[in-house]
Amino acid sequence: FHLATMGGAKALGKHDIIGSFDVGKDADVVVWDLCEILPHATDEKFRLQMDARDLISLFVYRGCPAAAVSVYVRGKKIHEAPDRGLF
Repeated sequence: FHLATMGGAKALGKHDIIGSFDVGKDADVVVWDLCEILPHATDEKFRLQMDARDLISLFVYRGCPAAAVSVYVRGKKIHEAPDRGLF
């Protein structure tokens, strides 16, 4: 995860403008629907036992366009999925 965020920004020499959620930095962000990528979406016990490593692994290996709720590039929303009644 670090390599895809601050580590990558440092390698490019751009850590002062990208790589984290610090105020004033540019950000490309995808908001995901976790239930779309969980292998056991209805198993609440499974969801409650997940840690950050589990979540990152799910996004890397099971992330798909259908799970993207909204997409932001440089802080501006460029995509929003149709309302799926999530909330």
